[in-house]
Amino acid sequence: MVAAGLMTATRCCSATEAKRSIDWGVLITIAAGLGMGRAIENSGAANLIASAFIGMANNSPLIVLAILSLITLIFTNLITAKATATLLFPITVAAAATLNVDLMPFVITLIISAAACFATPIGYQTNMMVFGPGGYKYADYLRIGGPLTLIVWILTVIIVPLVWPFRPL
Repeated sequence: MVAAGLMTATRCCSATEAKRSIDWGVLITIAAGLGMGRAIENSGAANLIASAFIGMANNSPLIVLAILSLITLIFTNLITAKATATLLFPITVAAAATLNVDLMPFVITLIISAAACFATPIGYQTNMMVFGPGGYKYADYLRIGGPLTLIVWILTVIIVPLVWPFRPL
């Protein structure tokens, strides 16, 4: 918005061109993600979901990390990376707090997994920009992005705890 305002003020583009260049879909998705994230946190759903992950993982921080990464990888390919990170951040914080371990490995995992939106054209703007003009199909993204997403998941679950260990609080 600031850049659009500056470009209009310096007459690099007209107000109409500036308005047309704003990607309202992305802004609405981010705003909705922020609202949903806040609702998940305030309603207690974050603690409930985190407790469910921890129960499935038998209190293992590594397994919770793997579940969180997998859920994030799925979401980021269905909605935008920013909305995914915003939506899952309260659950990430609640999981680390419930396990009574350092938050850092969980946050790093969330960041890496949210950024790995390779399996669909929806997850990232550039994917969507080349989808139509490039003549790609959803199957093309799944064929190339699916295995890449699996590699990111495995490497994230292995490397993140080595660099950022699950230190007890």
